[in-house]
Amino acid sequence: MLIKNSEIQLPVDDRFMALFEQSPLSIQIMSPDGRIVQVNKAWENLWGVTLDQLDGYNILEDEQLKEKGVMPYIERAFGGQSVEIPLVHYDPNVTIPDLTRHVEPKRWTKAVIYPIKNSVGQVQEIVLIHEDITDRIRNEEQIKVNELSYNSLLENANDIIYSHDLLGNYISVNRAAEKITGYPLEELRKMNITQLIVPEHHERIRQVIESKFHDPTPSIHEFDLVTKDGRRITLEVNPRVSLIEKETLAIEGVARDITKRKQMENDLHKSEQRLRLAMQAAKIYSWEIDLLTQEVTYSENAAALSDLESLIKNFTEISEIIHPEDLEHSLEMYERALEGSGTFTHQYRVVNLTKGTFWNESHAVAVRDADGTPVRLIGITQNINERKMIEEVRLTWAARLEEAREEERRRLSLQLHDDIVQQLAVASIKLQRVEKKLVELLPEENAVFADLVITQELLHRNQISLRQMAQILHSGVLEQFGLAEAFRKFTQNVDTFLTDQPTAISLNFADNFPRLAPAVENGIYRTTQEAVINALKHSQAKSISVTLDIREGLAFVIVRDDGCGFDLERIESNGIGLASMYERAELIDATLNISSKEGKGTTVNLAVLLEKSRRKA
Repeated sequence: MLIKNSEIQLPVDDRFMALFEQSPLSIQIMSPDGRIVQVNKAWENLWGVTLDQLDGYNILEDEQLKEKGVMPYIERAFGGQSVEIPLVHYDPNVTIPDLTRHVEPKRWTKAVIYPIKNSVGQVQEIVLIHEDITDRIRNEEQIKVNELSYNSLLENANDIIYSHDLLGNYISVNRAAEKITGYPLEELRKMNITQLIVPEHHERIRQVIESKFHDPTPSIHEFDLVTKDGRRITLEVNPRVSLIEKETLAIEGVARDITKRKQMENDLHKSEQRLRLAMQAAKIYSWEIDLLTQEVTYSENAAALSDLESLIKNFTEISEIIHPEDLEHSLEMYERALEGSGTFTHQYRVVNLTKGTFWNESHAVAVRDADGTPVRLIGITQNINERKMIEEVRLTWAARLEEAREEERRRLSLQLHDDIVQQLAVASIKLQRVEKKLVELLPEENAVFADLVITQELLHRNQISLRQMAQILHSGVLEQFGLAEAFRKFTQNVDTFLTDQPTAISLNFADNFPRLAPAVENGIYRTTQEAVINALKHSQAKSISVTLDIREGLAFVIVRDDGCGFDLERIESNGIGLASMYERAELIDATLNISSKEGKGTTVNLAVLLEKSRRKA
């Protein structure tokens, strides 16, 4: 078989041609004038072109090779020397644009070039063999990048990264060690771990290192060390055995400063202990309901504090412990807690078949998932039986006090009406008789008669005022006809409290407003009375409205004025009138809300449950 050239024909056997074609190295054969006359498959794969595409190419005229400084090596081969060409990063697109089929055509190559001479030493052909080392170069570059990244990560890490020999002498540490321990890196690298670790942990760290030779499983340990300035800190360490040089073993690891975390854990533990003791002292336990399974879990002290024979394990068993009269309301509060976003508070009775009935108060909040669906209900429960008993006693005495007040108002009202007003009436009559006698005796004393007329007028006015006061102290109309008529009568008799500022009072009553229990009516009447009188005295209001209404099972009384308003917090801390209003509302189990802003008027809203407040037949 022959490789043909326009000038020569060299015999080549089949074996050489097989080696040439199957060689993994790129081989190209050139004529003495620089033209390529033969290439193998590896060459075509290397550059992504075929020999047919290189028509007119001459290696001795390749400007890219000249720019990269390798042309002198090539020229020496054409002069008859075997030459090793230095590493070249060659881009075929620069020399033969748009011919290569490679997306990324640039290649790193090492090459040898040598001449083939005839028997008399003349150069007949030149052979150029390339070794494609692109992948190796790229890998080396990536390794350098990785090393730089690793070194940067190592030096900028917040945790200590270290290695030491089996005797504990440090081999390497990063800058975090300097920052955490306070020792300079140069000093640290000359130290032994026993110089840092507190003496009481020496034996334990020796055991940990020894165990790593038998069990390489990653494990985390905590050790205390003393910093250069004498502070004791805690490190979380993850050591492992590593082969660093040939057969040299060392201990490598990462150590994290967890001093602050440990302090927070200790503080949290103390806080939890204090909370646990406080909850125990206050007879409070916590619980949680899984809304998917309805399973209930409790804090460890729940059984002792619950006053129940046994705690329910599933919320579906709630009827077994809740008092029958409170069950419906308890379930309603449960649904409200799931629907709302805040905390709900509920008071109810639980039944212990052995010990009796106890009052509980629960506070709970729903925990929701990312979609806003409630998944858990967590809360606390407190035994408030003693508090309820104290409240019951207090309310009983408060009710008795209110009864005594009403009785005293009734007595004063009767005394004003039947005694003082009547005496003023008698005085007025006698004064009229005196006036008649004086007219007969002293017909010319006009000044005296004028004084008598004024005195008569004063007596008359005082009679009217005292009658109004008697009506306000005790309203017989309230007892006979109810709130609506009592309010009408009251607003007709408030002249006593009117200032120079004219005030219009409007009444808005629901047609079907029912009669309520006497104590409830009296509480509503007195609270409303206080609100109206306060507005007349202090608000400078042009108008006051009193509304009686029924809505959603509640009886409402709303007193609204357009006066100057007041700072509610300041008044609530000092106002006796407001305190008495809240006290009366509590006595009749009513809800009292007062809202006011300076310059925006005041609204008093009193509401009672209609079902509990109706007058019995």
